[in-house]
Amino acid sequence: YLRFPSRISSIFSFSLSLSLSLSLSFSLFPLVSHPPHLSDVADREEVFVKKAAAFQKHSKSMADTAASLAKSGAVTDKRMADELIRTAAKVKKVAPQVEHAARIVLDNPDSEAAKENFDRLKEEYEMQVNKLTNLVHANMDTVEFLEASEDHLRETLEAAKALIKTGKDPQLAFQHVASAARTAKLVQNVAEGEIENTEDPTFKANLTAAKDHVAQSVGPMVASARSAITQPGNSAAHEVFCTKADDMVSAVHDVHEVVDKHYNPPPPPPRPPSPTPEPVQEPPPRPPSPEAAIPLQSENPIGYAAHQLDKDAKQWEDNAMVLAARKMAKLMMQMAQFARGEGGEVSNRKQLIETAKLIVKESEAVVAMARKVAEACTDKRMKRAILQVVDKIPTIATQLKIIAAVKATRQGGDDEEADQEASEMLTNNAQNLMGAVSEVLYATEAATIRVPEEKRKELGLQWVKRN
Repeated sequence: YLRFPSRISSIFSFSLSLSLSLSLSFSLFPLVSHPPHLSDVADREEVFVKKAAAFQKHSKSMADTAASLAKSGAVTDKRMADELIRTAAKVKKVAPQVEHAARIVLDNPDSEAAKENFDRLKEEYEMQVNKLTNLVHANMDTVEFLEASEDHLRETLEAAKALIKTGKDPQLAFQHVASAARTAKLVQNVAEGEIENTEDPTFKANLTAAKDHVAQSVGPMVASARSAITQPGNSAAHEVFCTKADDMVSAVHDVHEVVDKHYNPPPPPPRPPSPTPEPVQEPPPRPPSPEAAIPLQSENPIGYAAHQLDKDAKQWEDNAMVLAARKMAKLMMQMAQFARGEGGEVSNRKQLIETAKLIVKESEAVVAMARKVAEACTDKRMKRAILQVVDKIPTIATQLKIIAAVKATRQGGDDEEADQEASEMLTNNAQNLMGAVSEVLYATEAATIRVPEEKRKELGLQWVKRN
């Protein structure tokens, strides 16, 4: 149902709304836990049916949205995506059981066994929903989430203001107020997660102050709303509520602004224009080299993997890591030519082994630079993202040396099956190594933004996209 480019942002906003409305699902619980309050109500059955339907609707919506998020491509960690899908399925499975248990308690209010069964299932449901909510929040873009929170809060409080002013439907008015309070709590939770994640003292201090403002605004907003709702027509009470509501919106906006500026800093000023050089007679373009031709993945998978790494690295202007990655790609392309029996710069078994050693050497340079960036990065999530990929490279590179030696001994021998097996191992290794280095380039570029400027200069890694 979300087919446009903004589908991920829409999922985030939708998830937010569902997270907020989750508490409406729990309205089923007090109805069952305290049935005597409804013992004399003629429409007791109708009330239960409505609340049970709302409970099922919200449960299904949350589960479906979490599954959509997992399948949207926004969750890059497969294990995390699988866990989202599994937990969503558990929520869907437990919700009908909760409703069934609630029905038994409603029909048998004196049965202790029925109550115990209901409490057990309710606890299981709450545990799975809390887990699902945490997984969704952990995989949502923080800035998008806070923007959706601010918009939802503003709309909800404007609706509450209108209802309180007219004095119509006080119950709905207070539902809006309660929803706004829950939104603020979610914003606090997200802010606390960011505070825990960062090692940037300035960002931490600014976000802590903004988060505390949100926490301090909730109580006065709820109290003023309760006062205004219980005094219909009292313009002074309504005005106080409006002021407190606006203060809470402002506090949430401040959290959004602090996080947005942290993750989306303003671009640096443009470089001053350089003097116009004298026109130079351009030499005629060279014909493309064999390395420049794009290998077909089906025919030359090693060459294709090397080409993909070179293509990724060429997105940026040259820096030490980009140059090392491109050199790895070039050397791997030469290995591919030898493995295919095409000759080229690697023309014998000894050169194949030496080329593998050179690739390993360049991979060690990439790993060392990436680890320095990770060490200096103030964002713990980005730091983990680099290290998770970087830690794979030494193992893959070591395997490359071994596999290259095996391939060298089997190339052109009598045992074609053994030679084919060595080629397949070399292909898998090349694809894994080239892919891992590409991931490191992207992760390091992202993490460099979260490196303090003075440290960035020491590292000497500038990431400038080519035009």
